[in-house]
Order: sequence, then structure tokens, then C-alpha cells
Amino acid sequence: MKAGDAVMLALLENFRWEGSWAEPVLVFYEREEGPYVENGLEAVFEECPWVLDAELAFLLEPTGNALEVGCVGTAQVEVTFEGRPAHSARPWLGNNALTAAGTFLAELHQRPAEKVVVDGLPFYEVLTPTMARGGQTKNVVPDEFWINVNYRFAPGKGLEDVGRVFDGLLAKAGGQARYEIQDFAPSGSVDLDHPLLQGLISGGLEVRPKQAWTDVARFAHRGVAAANFGPGLPAQAHQQKEYAELPLLLEGYERLRAFLEGSRPW
Repeated sequence: MKAGDAVMLALLENFRWEGSWAEPVLVFYEREEGPYVENGLEAVFEECPWVLDAELAFLLEPTGNALEVGCVGTAQVEVTFEGRPAHSARPWLGNNALTAAGTFLAELHQRPAEKVVVDGLPFYEVLTPTMARGGQTKNVVPDEFWINVNYRFAPGKGLEDVGRVFDGLLAKAGGQARYEIQDFAPSGSVDLDHPLLQGLISGGLEVRPKQAWTDVARFAHRGVAAANFGPGLPAQAHQQKEYAELPLLLEGYERLRAFLEGSRPW
């Protein structure tokens, strides 16, 4: 993400406004990752609504300078299995909520990524358990076991689809379980037919689907076409000792500069 910030700052410093077809607005904001309602872009939209008059928005997410269109939606779903406590020496007197979740966890462990093709591009739907907790002490049968599942779903799907998936999973799992959708961020549309994007692609740019959530979805929800393009390396996201490659920063800067300062691409 910082590699994208660097490219934006270089454009801000060096952009030649005279003779350019474009009048770019560069927006820096905080809290891009985290709960959907706490995202800092909402404050920008509220205080500077004219930002939404844009013909096209670029999110300088890490894409290795490929154009990644659309984005998967994401939901954080809390699943709770309920049991009954008992002494661990006499477990038959209780109901172990942890082992009751075994079928559910095994299903998630074995579940393959589901390929969904949107406008000719493959997106992958995945359900990933990311956190779990349960139990009171080491010698008591746990009466509750909590699991957070992160569900990533393809463009075109929404909140009702999330509910249907988890209704089906818990029906197969059996046991006493409930779920609650704690955080939900909608998927982003694929806008490949937009003439400005077509102009950028005509320069030989690689086009891929965005297998992550980004604020492309937030723009799309408000009717602004958007796409992801940035010099960062997607494989470095959330890794220890993250790094960016300087040649990619230079390439990304030059491609955006040439696109914005050249003749109108449609």
C-alpha cells in the first residue's frame, strides 16, 4: 500500500496540468482495512461529495502493475456451538461444544475454493476459519465454542447469499449452533467495458480479477466505475518483512503519468 502512496505523491509533485485531458484528484485516507463502517473513505465522501463526480477511480492496491478489476466481497461470520458443562472425568454428563463443531470444521478444511467466472474472469469463493476460542478450565467440558469464519464471495453476490451458505453449512453440521454476520463488505463490479479502462488496457496492460476486497466496491456502490492498479506485490501482503520493488514503482508511475497526461483515450 505504501508503494501506491509513493506513486500518488510523485504524481502530485510532477503532474503537468497544462494540456492534459484529465483533472486527477488524489485522495489519501485512513483505515482502509478493518470493519466496513470504520473505513476512512466514507468521511471523504461525506465532506467532499464532489469526489464522486469522477469518471473513473483507481485504487492503488498492490497488483504488481496489473489491472485488477472488480473485487470479492467479504463477510466476518461468528459461529457459536453450544453444549453443556461437566467434569472432564465424566464427559458423558455434559455435551462438548468443541467436539460438536468437528463436522463443521472438517467441512471447511476439506472445502475447495469455488471458481466463479464473471465477465470471463475467474474469482474464487473461500471460507476460512481465522479465530476460535472456547472452554472455561482444563478439567471442564466446554459448553461453548466460538469460531470466526471469513467468507470471500464473487461479484454479484450479497448478504442473502452469505446467509444461505451458512444456513446450509450448519444444517449439515448438526448440533446446537448459531451464527451472526458481524461485518459485511459488498463485492465490487467488473467494469471492463468502461471506455477509459479500455484506453488503459490498449497499452498492453495485463488484466486480472481482484481476489481480495478493496474500496472498488465502495465506489461501485455509488455508481463510480473503479479498478485496482498499484505497484505493490500482492504476495507480500501481511507477510513478515514486506517489501516493494523499485522498478515496479517507476513503471507504475510512468504508466499512470502517460495515461493521464496523454491524449484522451476514447
